[in-house]
Amino acid sequence: MIIMRLQAMPLRPTVKALFAAAVASILSCGMAFADDMVEQLNGDEITKELIGHRFKAVSPRGGIEWRGIYNADGTVTYGGRVGTWSLNGDLFCGHATGEPEICVTVYKLGDGKFQFMHPDGSKGVLFTLE
Repeated sequence: MIIMRLQAMPLRPTVKALFAAAVASILSCGMAFADDMVEQLNGDEITKELIGHRFKAVSPRGGIEWRGIYNADGTVTYGGRVGTWSLNGDLFCGHATGEPEICVTVYKLGDGKFQFMHPDGSKGVLFTLE
């Protein structure tokens, strides 16, 4: 009932303008974030951007951080662990010793930041070059 009364109340032009500006600002922020996520890297771009560079990774679950490097010879060291990496088309695959292989798509966010995405659409690690 209160909602119906509020909807029926006319808004002054200044309030309407402020409301419209707020909505436009929120939408443009959302679109800017979406634009940042649209550049999915292909296999060659993954190699150029990520291989041979030190990185910091942050897990989306619990914010666990680790550092490492993907080497040109197909090995990776991170967080005191070792493993291998490979490309399967445009998928970036990692295989830590004793763990199953995980393949992800890689999106460039800009400024040396990349978002790894799992095949089910869930976010993987946030990857930052150091």
